[in-house]
Amino acid sequence: MEMNRKGMIAFVDAMVFMTIMMLAISVAASGIGGQHAPADTSQLLDAIGRAEVRLSDLTYLDDDSLVHLTDVMALSAMTDTGMDAYIRSILDPMFGENGYILTYAYGDSAVTIGDESDYCTAQESRTYSVSTGGTVYITLGIS
Repeated sequence: MEMNRKGMIAFVDAMVFMTIMMLAISVAASGIGGQHAPADTSQLLDAIGRAEVRLSDLTYLDDDSLVHLTDVMALSAMTDTGMDAYIRSILDPMFGENGYILTYAYGDSAVTIGDESDYCTAQESRTYSVSTGGTVYITLGIS
């Protein structure tokens, strides 16, 4: 039973990784030929909303349960979980260090990652339900 659980966790991790890589490849391919087309922020936010991660990988909790990435983002808005570094590791290679701004809010708390200038070529927002109650509001803008 334990081997089956580990195999399932590895499979889900691989699927999340493949989704992120497909988005990165599509962004890179759109820049070929000297013209850089903006990434589809809508698809990227949808991928974030569907992604599941192990709770222990992104928090201080010793729990290997699979949860939605948006649930961990809500937790991160309330307490520092190190989620910023994880999100930067995904978005920096895609857009560059100053090529995006991602804001997520849960309750009265909000976190902003990336360049805080007002200029965005594409911007999208989504609201996702959190399993413990409430919603997390995510906005992604790329320059």
